[in-house]
Amino acid sequence: MRQGALLEAYQQHREDLLGFLTRRLRCHFTAADLLQELYLRLVQAESQGPVLNRRAYLYRMAANLATDHIRVESRRREILEQNHQPEDLLETRGPERNCMADETLRRLQDALQDLPERSRHIFFANRFEGKTQQQIAKELGVSTTTVENHIRRVFEHLAKIRDQR
Repeated sequence: MRQGALLEAYQQHREDLLGFLTRRLRCHFTAADLLQELYLRLVQAESQGPVLNRRAYLYRMAANLATDHIRVESRRREILEQNHQPEDLLETRGPERNCMADETLRRLQDALQDLPERSRHIFFANRFEGKTQQQIAKELGVSTTTVENHIRRVFEHLAKIRDQR
């Protein structure tokens, strides 16, 4: 099966998939993140075998991503509960760590300012105003793929800046 057919199916069912993930995870933002992850997995897939029911395939992938996310978050909560009492958290946050966190935050803020205005606008509308990618696309008169590409480039840029030491 050609990759484009799955991406077309993704675009066709995107809003329904977002609703499905939002109901399952009870968080619109996490659902949007996992939907982006689903898209990236479809784009990065080198070869797909024949998929008879593309919609069912997409929902299965989305359900698997949600299950994995819930499992990881559950394990993370267990580890935090076992290893950290609230007073422990205060003790581990010393001046050096605060300084490092402030420096990282400053670098990320500067990195956001380095981005094109349109990318910044799309990123803030999606992440801080809670607008869906389709809403942003409609407002700006561009395709949803264009909005997804802007958001992906922002994340790639921020990750690169964050990882620089």
